[in-house]
Amino acid sequence: MTSTDRIEALPAQAPGLRARRRLRPALLVLGSALLTACAAVGPDYHAPPPVAADGDWSQPVVVAPGPVDLARWWANLGDPVLERLIDTALAQNLDLRQAAARIDEARALRDRVAGAQAPVATTGASVNRRRQSENGPLPIGAIPGLDATQTIYDAGFDAAWEVDLFGANRRALESADARVQATEADAQGMRMRIVAEVARAWFTAVGTAYEWRAQQAMLATLEQTLELVRKRRAAGDASVADVQAAYGQWAAASAALPDIQARQRAAVLSLGVLLGAPPSAHCRCSRPRRSRSR
Repeated sequence: MTSTDRIEALPAQAPGLRARRRLRPALLVLGSALLTACAAVGPDYHAPPPVAADGDWSQPVVVAPGPVDLARWWANLGDPVLERLIDTALAQNLDLRQAAARIDEARALRDRVAGAQAPVATTGASVNRRRQSENGPLPIGAIPGLDATQTIYDAGFDAAWEVDLFGANRRALESADARVQATEADAQGMRMRIVAEVARAWFTAVGTAYEWRAQQAMLATLEQTLELVRKRRAAGDASVADVQAAYGQWAAASAALPDIQARQRAAVLSLGVLLGAPPSAHCRCSRPRRSRSR
């Protein structure tokens, strides 16, 4: 082919070259989009490595023969009063209600983030009915076939979808899922703390009641001992030091009663705070009379 033939063939090939040149930027953009479609913003979460601990720190865990339900562990104690107190505390505690509200809020935010990944469609419709005045500048009444009353119908439909090229929506959904799990864990931890505090206060109140009675019994025994030593002193069989020693033991036992009473009162008041009611409404702990030496 001579140079003249090549020059004559260029106009026929020029449209194809120009078309390929126009498609080249579009192909580059499409290839970049396909390469980045699977890429997510930010690194993936990796759990921290486990800490190697020696086995001497704890005793081996004894596995129960069957499944153990710890959701209501206090029911296994067989104390109906404790069960009633814990149920009342869980129902009346405001912090637990706030935790439940935070869980609902986190779940709603998670649903909103998840909904952003789906196509969004909106529809609308309206009907307008109007009547034009016959006394206006346009003589509607004089125009044949033209009705003064008109009805206008309007209906619309819109749809949109955002392509998550860089994984921002996926990362937002992962964050929302983690936030829901965190709020649920916080609520569960708060529930466990409330149950533990009610059980601890109740055990303290009941334990101090038994301790009070035991101290009263020991005080009565020491009082009888003191009376016997005094009689022996009157008969000349004991010295003044023996009487003082017996009295000192009785006084020490008697001095421990206010501390027991204060601890019992504090436990009962703690129950009142946890249950949101006066202490007398849920717990009645009777105390025997305090004995006196003669």
